[in-house]
Parts: sequence; structure tokens; C-alpha cells
Amino acid sequence: MTVLLAAPTLALALAVAPATPGPAAVLGAAEEFYARRAEGSAGPDCAPGNIEAAVGAYRQAIALDADSLAARRGFLRAVFFRVGFCPGEPGSMAPLFDEAKRIGDETVKRLEAGRSGSRKEKLTTALRADPLAAEVFLWTAAAWGQWAVHHKIAAAWQGTAGKMRDLVEVVNVVAPQTLDGGGYLILGRLHTEAPKIPFLTGWVSKQKGIAAMREGLKFLPHGKNHLFFLGAALVEHEPKAREEGLALLRRCAETPASPQNVVEDRHYMDKASRLLATLGATTSIP
Repeated sequence: MTVLLAAPTLALALAVAPATPGPAAVLGAAEEFYARRAEGSAGPDCAPGNIEAAVGAYRQAIALDADSLAARRGFLRAVFFRVGFCPGEPGSMAPLFDEAKRIGDETVKRLEAGRSGSRKEKLTTALRADPLAAEVFLWTAAAWGQWAVHHKIAAAWQGTAGKMRDLVEVVNVVAPQTLDGGGYLILGRLHTEAPKIPFLTGWVSKQKGIAAMREGLKFLPHGKNHLFFLGAALVEHEPKAREEGLALLRRCAETPASPQNVVEDRHYMDKASRLLATLGATTSIP
């Protein structure tokens, strides 16, 4: 049985190796750090050591092999986890938001390059050519969304919302199972959370957003992220479905966290419990 090295030991092993580690070795280290992202965590927040090591290693892997979709996917995924589930001063995260948006933009352009047709046709061709492209598209859309929310100005959504929509809609048609229906969740959140700006995002619709999140829940009925965001959207935007929304939030708060995504699940369990308390709703948890 292979024993995983502790994060500092693994980093030291790479640093003192007789030859400069190649892109495959660096990517492997990054993947190992990411797999161990929950170590040392307690409650809904992660201990940032391993995930920050993963971000740095993925960044190095991209520098060594700019064509590596695995490294780019990994970087975007790791940044999403770092800024979404670990504590940190909001201002200190700004460079990561900007870097993830830049890497996402660059990666999508690389995948579109040399392909013909409309933008969606180019994206579809790229997705069919490389199975990993579906995850890249979804993590890129998530990075763009985090960036726009962080900047908190309507102008940030001017080009971002449409780009996000195009990416996730292509994935939802060609590979809807990607990230357990994550494309539907991103699309649902886009419709329910993006500001409605005339001539720019006039297409956003709360009803379409809720329908998309319902579809996403089918892929992972016990997924904490699906349960939380659909439940919260129903409570906020569908008064007639308030009790259904509260029931989803209770399921999110009360069912055990999965060992594979323990930090993420605890995070959404905590958010659901707090929202239920704010709404004056009770749970079976004392």
C-alpha cells in the first residue's frame, strides 16, 4: 500500500530531487495536495495548507506545460475551493480571483482556436474532442462567476454572464453528467443571482434558474450544494414552494457529510442551518 507523504515532506522531496521535476511530477504532486485538501480542517472551514500547496503546484505545472488541460482544470478547481471554503481576508483573495479569470479566459480561447462555426459550435467541437474540456468549461464558468461577484459592480457582468451561460449550456447538452450535474447548478445560480441589466443580461430568469437547479439535483439527490442553492432559491423566489425549499434546506443541514467532500458538505450544512435559523425554521438538530 502506498503511504501518502505529508504535504511539507512531499514538497521537500520535489525540491531536493536530483533533477528538476517535470510537468508530470509537478502535476501529480498538485493532485495529491488537492486530494488531501480536507486534512486538518474542523467545522465548515478548511485548513488552507494543502489547498494552497495545490494552487502553487498547479500554477507551476501550467508554467511547465501550458497545453496541459489537466493542470488548468486543477488550478481553477483548486482556486474555487480555496476562496470558497477556506477563511481569508476578502482583499487578499483579489489576486486569486483575477488570476483564475485570466487562466479561464485563456484556456477557453485555446480550446476554441482553429475551430469554425458559431461560438457554441466551436465550444461543442472542443468538448467532443477532449472529454476533460467539459470540466474545464464548468470550472471556468465558476471562476468567472466568483470574479464577478467579488468585484460587486454591474459592469463586471457585462461580458461574463453571457460567457458563463454559453459554456454551461454546451456542457448541459453534450455532457450533462459532468461534476454531478454541476452545469445545471451553475446555470441556475446565474439566472437567480446575476443582475438583470437591460440589453446585457435581460435574458436572466428566476424561473429558468430554478428549473435548471431542479434538473441538476436529479444527478446528485443528496448533493449538499444542489440542496442548499435550490432550497434557498425556492424560499426567496417561489413563495408557493416555500415549504419545499425549507425541506431541502433541512435535508442539507441534517444528513451526514460525505467523506469525499467533507469540507464542502460541512460548509453547505452550516449555511443551510444559518439560513433556516434566519427564517425562523426549525431543524431536528438541537
